Amino acid sequence: MAYSSVAIAGDELAAFSLDRPCLVGSHIMRDEFDPDTTGNVWTTIGETTSADETETGFFTWRAWDGFAHETLYTRPDAANTIWYYTLAPGGLADFDTICLWGENLDAAITVQLQIANSADFATDFLVIYAAFGATRLVSLFGLRYSGVEFARLRIVSGGGGLIPRLNELWIGRRRQLLHHVNLPWDNKHQRSEVYAPLSAVGVSPPRTIRRGGALRNATIVTGSAAEHAEISSWHSDTIQNTRSFLWIDTPSSDPQVNLMALADSQGPYRSRQLGPNKREILIGMRELDPFLGQSF
Repeated sequence: MAYSSVAIAGDELAAFSLDRPCLVGSHIMRDEFDPDTTGNVWTTIGETTSADETETGFFTWRAWDGFAHETLYTRPDAANTIWYYTLAPGGLADFDTICLWGENLDAAITVQLQIANSADFATDFLVIYAAFGATRLVSLFGLRYSGVEFARLRIVSGGGGLIPRLNELWIGRRRQLLHHVNLPWDNKHQRSEVYAPLSAVGVSPPRTIRRGGALRNATIVTGSAAEHAEISSWHSDTIQNTRSFLWIDTPSSDPQVNLMALADSQGPYRSRQLGPNKREILIGMRELDPFLGQSF
């Protein structure tokens, strides 16, 4: 199988240019890999068949487990100026979006997403994304790629040796909303929770959890069958509420990506008919670590 690409549909691009939000539920590694699958390695050589140079205990699948918490990351076993994080997703899923969390990827580092039609990246080699490092990177492509069997992240340090840390690498297919959603006032609900646990010795120090974690309730009213189908497909991508996903605000002018989960398993996603031609869809979400309002 050889990879291919198609242009994003015109109505999607129009909504994208108007900064309508996007949802990304699919994740080519999480959806298609198994933790024992070969080809997902850290390597200085850059081939999916290269010897694995992953640090013991910092498994490569931590970069696609759906969580970007600062303690859940993968890394190679030594410092080097160039590292490759290789992927062999099998070519079954298409994608058009990348989001990367890496707590030590500063602006002196360059990052590329590369694809090819062979494990050694000698056949039909193509760079589809390049950027300087940051703790959170996001890009929404103008093309949608499919049939990709070999991909890799190339990380180049800005000087000496580097041991890169990947908290999460999300590569998936976005579902573009064609309209802005209805949101309540203060829709991000920057929530903090404080509690005082009981102690056997009588000391109850207060603890703060989820400081800055957004809570969001979005209402989408649409008469577009195509938009409703996209939202339904996103819900299927999350395996009906059981997996995390990305919510991306202002995707064209200044992409703001939140790693989210549906608020609970009892009705955070509801869809109902409003008359013969319209449908109302309610989505309740909560943000997962690391919160967009905070850095690592």
